[in-house]
Amino acid sequence: MRGRPDGGRGGDGGGIIFEVDENVQTLLDFQYRQHFTAESGSNGSSNNK
Repeated sequence: MRGRPDGGRGGDGGGIIFEVDENVQTLLDFQYRQHFTAESGSNGSSNNK
């Protein structure tokens, strides 16, 4: 019997984390910005890690 995938490349997409800046009081600065970039995520790991 084969188990579930273990490790490997997790594919595109992922979670989003917002970092708070107490000096920013509105999201209007982001209204017309269409693209946001980030660093690549980490490699996959085995279960329970």
